[in-house]
Amino acid sequence: MKSIAIIGAGITGLRAALNLTQNANVEIVIWDKATSVGGRVATRRFGPTFVNHGALLFDEPERVFKVDPEASEYAVQIQLKNEATTLPKSMRDHLLKNKNVTFRLKEKVLHLSNLGQILSESGDIKNYDHVLVTTPVDQSREMMKQNFLKEVKYSKKILFIGELEGKSQRFEMDLDFSEQFFSLEDDAIRKAAASILKQDLSRYDLKKWRYAQVLQGVKASFVPYSPKVTFAGDAFDPSGKYNLAAAWLSGYKAAQFILEELKEIP
Repeated sequence: MKSIAIIGAGITGLRAALNLTQNANVEIVIWDKATSVGGRVATRRFGPTFVNHGALLFDEPERVFKVDPEASEYAVQIQLKNEATTLPKSMRDHLLKNKNVTFRLKEKVLHLSNLGQILSESGDIKNYDHVLVTTPVDQSREMMKQNFLKEVKYSKKILFIGELEGKSQRFEMDLDFSEQFFSLEDDAIRKAAASILKQDLSRYDLKKWRYAQVLQGVKASFVPYSPKVTFAGDAFDPSGKYNLAAAWLSGYKAAQFILEELKEIP
């Protein structure tokens, strides 16, 4: 049985995993430092409602359906226009039904080698036939201790989430504010934002996304970095739009590529 690691349990990683599970001879381990799946579209419960943690929703669902025939299974969630999609949870639940899929959440990958070896913060060293890296490129560089894909740039995002009278509430700061105040202490950010929004933000959670949206990416669906390591994510998009649809399709296409590559391994 071939072993595949996916670093990052966001939309790209989850979609890739679903595609890879179609091969019964593949064992998949999904690594993520977060406590839950979904990345920037993960949700959090506030009282009776859910609020999206991040800054991305599907703005091109038709592009997903055109390329990926299996996306129709998640059509309702992909086309949602509210802030609290259950898409990541549904994808995770589907994967958990497969005995060859394992999640390693709350565990950071400290180092990844060109040869597919992973060192985790718990001290585990694992070797894989292939590793798909779906984390932001800056984090991928840090993991591999190498400087590549320097053209990829991200914007930061600051937002406040919570609930009021049973309804989800979300205040998203603009690019200029997020860049200017990102490195300040939370209290200073909250005070500055409250002054601009004319809102009492004391009951809202402050969220900071260092890699909120791709400003400049790679015009390809994925990048094979070595025979055992491939990069994918929303920063990889032939159309240059670098949105959530790109993240989904990047995972879908990268998985197809990896399955073909594994056929060459005896």
